[in-house]
Amino acid sequence: MSWVYFISEGWEHPIKIGKAANVPQRLRELQVSSPAKLIILGQMPGGRDHEHALHVRFREHRLNGEWFSPAPSLTALIRSLPPPPVETKTPRTKGPREEPLTGMLAVKLSAMTLCCPATVRHWARGDNVNCYTRIRLERACKKLGIRIAPERGPSSRPVDVRLPRHEPKPCTHETRVIAKDNATGRHVLVCARGCDDERAQRLQA
Repeated sequence: MSWVYFISEGWEHPIKIGKAANVPQRLRELQVSSPAKLIILGQMPGGRDHEHALHVRFREHRLNGEWFSPAPSLTALIRSLPPPPVETKTPRTKGPREEPLTGMLAVKLSAMTLCCPATVRHWARGDNVNCYTRIRLERACKKLGIRIAPERGPSSRPVDVRLPRHEPKPCTHETRVIAKDNATGRHVLVCARGCDDERAQRLQA
């Protein structure tokens, strides 16, 4: 939907009659090149035909281009229109917004940081990743204004699967002989059958 707008510095200043789909955005564009503060006097639904009809209707009050002098007939038309809507700004929340790591977000972050989506998920779970990759991901989230919500799933950190140290079983053989322990240089009693776990049965002589 397009609108025919009336923008000016005030009711006693030249008035611009133009057309735009977003009148507040058009006001900001015109404000860049204007030293004075501009306001929206009024707006009405209409397209290029309505704009051209108004230009022809008030052609005797034209100053330059789409700017017209504030003639009584023009100001009376503008005052008969409903007041322009007031643009409300959404208050910004402090800090980045928290978002879960979805599949699309993982792909987007991987494209911004040149790493695979699996690495992004490892980083989101708190796993150890390359420090440079972690810095790139943090900067990408800051650029997007988001913070990844911590995942509740199990972590993929490697689990210590080492077996407990083998404790030799005591020897049950009764025959013992005296032998010298090469490690300590002492004489000890060892199994006469030479069990593999005979060191557990050594007794100091």
